[in-house]
Amino acid sequence: MSRFEVVFDEFIINRVIEVEEEKLNDPERIKLSLRHSKLYDEIMKLLPSEKQHLLSDFADNEVLISTLESKHNYDQGLKDGIKMKLFLELAN
Repeated sequence: MSRFEVVFDEFIINRVIEVEEEKLNDPERIKLSLRHSKLYDEIMKLLPSEKQHLLSDFADNEVLISTLESKHNYDQGLKDGIKMKLFLELAN
């Protein structure tokens, strides 16, 4: 991986984190997060203690998947934005 790719990846990851932090104040996200937490707690209570780690591992994996999806979407949006800019410049 080139130095540019490393720096670019760091930029994208930092930007994804910033956007995720901004979303924390979204009322719909807050509502969904509360529902998610309640469901998680209910499921956790139903599991025997020796199996509860599976639900925690599952939730951790969901976060990792979501982070990768966010990074991919941001990368794609950036690429699409550059293509759109070039297209618009050619159209003029």
